[in-house]
Amino acid sequence: SAASDVYKRQENATKLVNSLRDQGYRAYQRVGDSYARVYVGPYPVKGEAEQRTSDLEKVVGSKVKVIEFDPKQH
Repeated sequence: SAASDVYKRQENATKLVNSLRDQGYRAYQRVGDSYARVYVGPYPVKGEAEQRTSDLEKVVGSKVKVIEFDPKQH
């Protein structure tokens, strides 16, 4: 069901956040009606965030995206 899919995504996001935190990253998640997103940061300088992407991609196992931090949305 759709509800169990969202729960599974949230559960997976929580595991990823915990794993990232164990490795020293400042990770957190935001959950919506149909998604769970994991964020790492914020970093004061965009270049600093970009330097971490390859290490993060190895941990996550997929491509990561650098976005501008917006305190109203995060």
